[in-house]
Amino acid sequence: MMTWADFKLKFSKYHVPPGLIKKMRDEFRELKQGRMSVVEYRDRFLTLSRYAPETDTNEKRKERFLNGLHDEMQTVLVNIPFADLEALVDSSIQMEGKLHQANENRKRRMMNQTTSTALRRENNNNTNTAPRTGSNAIPVGTKDKSTITCYECGVVGHFSNECPKRLAKLAGNTAAPAQQQRRVSTGKKFAPNNPHNRGGRLYHMNAEEAQEAPDVVLGGIAVDPAKIKTVTEWKAPTTQTEVRAFLGLAGYYRRFVEGFSSIARPMTQLLKKDKKFEWTAKCEESFQQLKSRLTTAPILIMPDITKPFDVYCDASKIGLGCVLMQEGKVISYLSRQLKQHEQNYPTHDLELAAVVLALKVWRHYLMGNRCEIYSDHKSLKYIFTQKS
Repeated sequence: MMTWADFKLKFSKYHVPPGLIKKMRDEFRELKQGRMSVVEYRDRFLTLSRYAPETDTNEKRKERFLNGLHDEMQTVLVNIPFADLEALVDSSIQMEGKLHQANENRKRRMMNQTTSTALRRENNNNTNTAPRTGSNAIPVGTKDKSTITCYECGVVGHFSNECPKRLAKLAGNTAAPAQQQRRVSTGKKFAPNNPHNRGGRLYHMNAEEAQEAPDVVLGGIAVDPAKIKTVTEWKAPTTQTEVRAFLGLAGYYRRFVEGFSSIARPMTQLLKKDKKFEWTAKCEESFQQLKSRLTTAPILIMPDITKPFDVYCDASKIGLGCVLMQEGKVISYLSRQLKQHEQNYPTHDLELAAVVLALKVWRHYLMGNRCEIYSDHKSLKYIFTQKS
């Protein structure tokens, strides 16, 4: 006869090699929370603890689990008596949530302080121009130039950086002297090309850099006209099928158009059964307003690659549409018209084509980051749920 203890010992030696047990035991003894959440750390702790006989009691398990937590959590939890490991884990999860919220509040306060400081600095720059470096001049606009003496040539009436001798010297060091003295107007504001940086300027940009710099648009980043050509050139529908196709595409973006239902009501009335198709002035107004709302909405936020993304995809018999979002806010829109051969594709293939289009265009955002893809076609669920 064989006892249960002997059977367990022989069974373990046969199915679990001693080398693997030693490896698991060593990993358990060095286990730290690190970048894991408390839940992930708990799961790994329970998996490895079975290979470590030194944690056979409840007190030892609690002590070992506590030693692996982050330092700021240990400091708070070390003096609290816990009945068992489960109570310690629950308190650790709650503490992790509070620390995360505190970090978010601290980041938000720092961002608000940075913004308010920048606004105050901008207001100060607008009211009081900073003094020029290397010059005995005071802020521009507060004194007449007749009281200013140039330290370069000693002549009254101009600043040192406007001295004719200095300009002549600078002009002699370039192959195009005339371009040193004139200001190049490119539609963007930049500092003149001179060796004295002005106070209060964040960056000194010359004419060549200004040619390549992007335009700043107040109120958001404007939509690229080339990417909305399909919508802007969409002709007024003449049949119920064409109305249904347009509303199918526009309806996908309804969450981003305020009052979508009321705007589209004159057109949806045309889809009623046994109703005569009559394109009225109200229908035309509704059609144009929806086109305008779809093509002039600004991008609301800039992407944060440290946070997960949401990708919404849809397809119709006219085109493909996708939206990239983060935390409920829109980052980018994407749509294109179907090619001639794609109009014969079944719905399943079109829905999949919309997903492929989104992943291809936005791969620089999505690659290496967690993202969730939303589609209204259930047959794609099998593909999305497969593990790589």
